[in-house]
Amino acid sequence: MKHNKNNLVIVTGANKGLGLAISKRLDKSNYDILGIGRHRSKEFDKLNNNKNFFIEFDLLEINKIPKLVNQILAKTKKVPYGLINNAGIGLDGVLATQHA
Repeated sequence: MKHNKNNLVIVTGANKGLGLAISKRLDKSNYDILGIGRHRSKEFDKLNNNKNFFIEFDLLEINKIPKLVNQILAKTKKVPYGLINNAGIGLDGVLATQHA
C-alpha cells in the first residue's frame, strides 16, 4: 500500500483488544503508530519498535490532553496523518445492554 510520507496514525486504546488489532493491521501496512493507553502491553511492544511509539495516558484526564498533544508533537516531530479514537470502558461486555 502506498501512502504519503506522513504516515503517523494515533490509536487510542492501542494496548489491547480492537485497538491492538487495528495497530497490528496498520503496522503490516507500514504506517507509523503512536499508541495511547492507560498501560503499555507486551503485545503492542511486539510491533515494529523502530517506528512505533506508546504513551501511557488516561484519556479520562481531559484537562491534561493539551499537554499530551504537545508531548506527541515533541516525540514524533510531525503532525499525525490520522486518528483512530478507540479508547473506551466497557461495563458488562454487551453493547446492547449498556446505559449512559
